[in-house]
Amino acid sequence: MVELTTGFFSADGFMPHGTCYLWRPGILSLHVVSDGVIGVSYIAIAAMLVWLWHRARGELPFHRVVIAFGVFIVTCGFTHLLEVYTVWQPAYWLSGGVKAATAAASLATAMVLPGLLPRVLGTLEDARLSRARRRELESTVAELRESEARFREAFDNAPIGKGLVALDGRLMRVNRALCEITGYAEAELLGMTFQEVTQPDDLAADLEMSHKLAAGEVASYQVEKRYQRGDGSSVWVLLNRGLVRDEGGRPLYFIAQVLDIDARKAAEERERELLRAQAAQSEAEAAARRLEFVARASNVLASSLDYEATLQSVARLMVPELGDYCLLDLLDDDGEIRRVAVAHADPAREPLVQAVRQFPPLPTDIDHPVIQAMATGRPVAGDHVELPRLATRGPAHVEAGLSLEPRSFVTLPLIASGKVLGTLTTVLDAHSERSFEPVEISLAEEIARRAAVAVENARLYRSAEEANRAKADFLTVMSHELRTPLNAVVGYTDLLQAGVPGPLTTKQAEYLDRVRRSASHLLALIEEVLTYARLEAGRESIRRDVFELDDVVRHAAALVEPLAAERHLSFEVHVPEQPVRLETDARKVRQMIANLLSNALKFTERGGVALRATDAGDDVLIAISDTGIGIPPEHLERVFDPFWQADSSTTRRTDGTGLGLGVTRRLARLLGGDVTLRSKVGQGSTFTLRLPKRVPPAA
Repeated sequence: MVELTTGFFSADGFMPHGTCYLWRPGILSLHVVSDGVIGVSYIAIAAMLVWLWHRARGELPFHRVVIAFGVFIVTCGFTHLLEVYTVWQPAYWLSGGVKAATAAASLATAMVLPGLLPRVLGTLEDARLSRARRRELESTVAELRESEARFREAFDNAPIGKGLVALDGRLMRVNRALCEITGYAEAELLGMTFQEVTQPDDLAADLEMSHKLAAGEVASYQVEKRYQRGDGSSVWVLLNRGLVRDEGGRPLYFIAQVLDIDARKAAEERERELLRAQAAQSEAEAAARRLEFVARASNVLASSLDYEATLQSVARLMVPELGDYCLLDLLDDDGEIRRVAVAHADPAREPLVQAVRQFPPLPTDIDHPVIQAMATGRPVAGDHVELPRLATRGPAHVEAGLSLEPRSFVTLPLIASGKVLGTLTTVLDAHSERSFEPVEISLAEEIARRAAVAVENARLYRSAEEANRAKADFLTVMSHELRTPLNAVVGYTDLLQAGVPGPLTTKQAEYLDRVRRSASHLLALIEEVLTYARLEAGRESIRRDVFELDDVVRHAAALVEPLAAERHLSFEVHVPEQPVRLETDARKVRQMIANLLSNALKFTERGGVALRATDAGDDVLIAISDTGIGIPPEHLERVFDPFWQADSSTTRRTDGTGLGLGVTRRLARLLGGDVTLRSKVGQGSTFTLRLPKRVPPAA
């Protein structure tokens, strides 16, 4: 075998093929170059076919043709190369063997081609179709590239932020608008996740929706959140996020659209601030109105202690501020309920509510809100008034109630000093668009509390007035009863001193003088008590006299001058040099001056008393000063209270009823004037009587 192989490649015994060309260089070169080029080309073609078959063998239906043709081409190529070789080396056995192989390959190719020719032709047709499809595909690819370019341009130049986000939150692609919104450069954003850009407070909601989107629970979502900008500030954005999936439905990445809504949010916040400010202002105004209403109600309730006027004021206060009409029911001491006052916001409907006044609830009407409020001491409210059930006095009661068309009500207990005095019911009728809100009910409760105090004060004042009138009547009767015998004593004493029955001894005359002075003093005290009683009862009248100030001052001074001499006190009287004419009650002026002088002399042990009258334009001022014991500051007003003195021991040392100063101030005010006091303990006091020269017409 070795010998055979060696002989096959041997060139012994042969002449080189080139000798046939007689060594003509031109012919030799022509054959060598041509065969060499043909051989190399054939082998190159075969190599390309092999490469093509290797790349596309799964798609070539005629790959056996390619293989056969490739073998044929290779053998042909080697045949030509061996022709070049045998020009110098006579390896004819090798050359013949290669040619035999080429012949075999040629024969095999010729045998295979007829059977494969239809398929080859079909493939060529397919190739032509493929070229059409390729052109179509190329057109489609071009369109896709153009579309992608347009998308890229639209994506990059969109006025709103856009981004492609990986499933883990990584930013895969962003446009310029998103960079401007976040304040980051594109390169910076592409190295971040949306979790890093989102403010921590807003991240949880965004992540939750992202997970739902990836899980297919939602197709897309929209959320308002804040981004943390590159400069550290925050910006509000509206995020719309969707999900891109592959053909198998597997999530690929998120696509996000981001709209800068910071300006809108700021405007909304300003609007909310404005609304809050307006609400606060409205609430403040409402609170101010409520406070004003409470203050006005307090003033109204405190303006009078008259019982009947107070009751009507309470009812009037509630309308129209807290209801359309109001009913005031009070509980008598005997347990009966009296409807003492009613009021309606509409004067035209006042007669209707007056008709209801005659039907107060009975104590046995346990379902009536008035009875319930009195029993529990708590408000009773209702949005529906069942008149047939509440109207227990018959058809007239039902008719009167229906005429007012009640819709809702609040019944408030009136409680003072822990005792239920009655109820205050405020009602809204069917024409009202209002309703009883908690703030209105609270306001009504406050008014009810104040009204209860006013009603209680009016009751107490009425009781005090009744007691005062009884006291005044008693004092008047007693004073008259005492004055009658005293007048007889004074009269008979005068007759005895005049010597009508006969002459008197010196001792008898002295005793009678003492009796006369004591009786006169007692008469003055009784007159003081009577004056006080008349003032208390409002029965003191004013007599208009015309007189000179000098006359009344000196007359009053003359009455007390003996007392000053008896106590060894200095007594000075100063009056204006020019006459001062007065038009008022001369007796009361004289009584006031005498009372003030007597009070000064009684409480002065050393020094003296001075009276100084001055003209003060429309008024006259009469100041009476003493050097007495003085009055402490805390007692400066109390000295004008009836029967009050600073020191009970002083009262025992000085005579008097304790009414003088109180009567003097009341008389002064009756005449349109007043009495004021300045005093220092241990230095004395000054009482100043101010009187108008002409008593006012209303006095």
